[in-house]
Amino acid sequence: MVRQLEQHYPHLTTPMQNSAVATIPFTQDASFYDLESVLTAVRALTEEINLDRLIHTLMRILLERAGAQRCRLIRILDGTLPETQAWAESTADGVRVQIVKERPVATDLPLSVLAAVIRTGQEIRTGKPEEFSPFSQDPYLVASGAAVLCVPMFRQANMVGVLYLENRLMPDAFTAEHSHIVKTLSAQAAVSLETARLYAELLEENNHRRRVEKQLRASKTSLMLGEKISHTGTWRWEVAEDMMMVSEEYGRILGLPAHQKGLSMADFLTRVHPDDYECISELVTHSVSQGRSMQAEFRVLRPDGECRYIKGIGEPVENFPEVKEYFGTISDITSQRQAEDAARMAQADLARVTRATTVGQLTASIAHEINQPLMSIVANAGASLRWLKREPVMLENASSSLDEIIKEGKRAGEIIRGLQALTRNHESSFASENLHLIARDILALSRVELERRGISLELKLRAGKADIYCDRVQIQQVLLNLVINGIDAMSDDLPRAALLRLTSENPTPDTLRFEVLDSGCGLPDGVRERIFESFYTTKKSGMGMGLTISKGIIKKHCGELGAENRAEGGSRFWFTLPLG
Repeated sequence: MVRQLEQHYPHLTTPMQNSAVATIPFTQDASFYDLESVLTAVRALTEEINLDRLIHTLMRILLERAGAQRCRLIRILDGTLPETQAWAESTADGVRVQIVKERPVATDLPLSVLAAVIRTGQEIRTGKPEEFSPFSQDPYLVASGAAVLCVPMFRQANMVGVLYLENRLMPDAFTAEHSHIVKTLSAQAAVSLETARLYAELLEENNHRRRVEKQLRASKTSLMLGEKISHTGTWRWEVAEDMMMVSEEYGRILGLPAHQKGLSMADFLTRVHPDDYECISELVTHSVSQGRSMQAEFRVLRPDGECRYIKGIGEPVENFPEVKEYFGTISDITSQRQAEDAARMAQADLARVTRATTVGQLTASIAHEINQPLMSIVANAGASLRWLKREPVMLENASSSLDEIIKEGKRAGEIIRGLQALTRNHESSFASENLHLIARDILALSRVELERRGISLELKLRAGKADIYCDRVQIQQVLLNLVINGIDAMSDDLPRAALLRLTSENPTPDTLRFEVLDSGCGLPDGVRERIFESFYTTKKSGMGMGLTISKGIIKKHCGELGAENRAEGGSRFWFTLPLG
């Protein structure tokens, strides 16, 4: 750079005498261009690495060293597209520089000059407006009368920008000496600007990387906390290598050592509960061979012997031509299972209490139902004694009476066992049962209550098929609850005869519909929508759980329970069940 300056300005190598200022003011005498000042400018461009500060320095130097009033730094994008990066102008307060990013327009500079420089790669200087030049008719030059110096910037033989300078006060402002100065500065500026841009991009890349790393750390922390809170661990399984990389929460769920971050699928399967091992092993093998997702709930045994309930999910990453990797989660659902078990126990207790309460409303009917076989037993026992005391002994008659005693005893026992089943906790036991027979048993318990209240009973069990696969006790509870509700719905002051009707039909070949109809006052507005809500009741002494439990039972049996008012008065409760 120094040799280039000495070659272009040999007269400047002799020290100037009586130089009063450090910067070189604009003048037509090239002897005022101080080599040391130019070198200082070049050094300033070389030493600055911050892009914005470098642009400010370049614009200030151009205005101070080249005698321009205004200056623009234009970057060439994609070889031909100009973009103004900065402009500067001399003011009474000094040099004002503005960093911008905009397309050059005809009100800012002569576009014909800029286009010619970009096209030819040569500098262009214009002088007096009256002098003819290819650009003398440019609207900007005609309007402003400015002298213009437009110099291309090259880096490694590629045009990377243009320096545009203008002076409106002096038509001969820019000389060959100015051109040499600006070209020298432009050569260094092209390199310095590119270096500064690369440095800025590097800083931005580093800042971006730090932001990404910070976000990644935050994401990892959030993931760890999320896994810990939700008791969910993550895993990645490389199928070919049979290696699973697992998260910290995954290790905690399985009881792995704190330092262990991976295990094989074979090792994992050894931790599965023996009762679940075969099912889970087959699921994994089949899923991998078919390239499918896998999901299951099962148990694992931790090293300390504790059994945990797990929900596992796995998704293949790519399944063509074969699965290479799976990603998935395991969730510790032990607490959920325990809560579900507790809820089931509470529900069973509540159902038992509800059944006992309902049965308690039929005390008179139950007493009468049990009293009948007992009285028959007493009568037959007395008759047997008389037959045995006669001479001769009437053994055949006594035997007949004893057979009757056995029959009535069994009948009483069945009644008691039925009541016990209704009022005690029991494990669900499904079997094929005839709904008509279950209904008749319930009516036997409530017959006396119907008679006491003067309620007529009508049976229209027309279903040709009434066998269902059910828990007998639970279906008894539903029927008993519907019958009691129907009885309670009919008060003594009804304007019509009290009637309870039970009907059945087969609406489809595989469905049984059962209805309990009463002639009571029906369901008031607003009640029908809430009748199956928990703890909602229209009875003074009701708990509001009978219909809720009944609906749950029917749903458990894959059926539906509903209620509606009858057009002729009263209400209709119905349920449907699949035949079994």
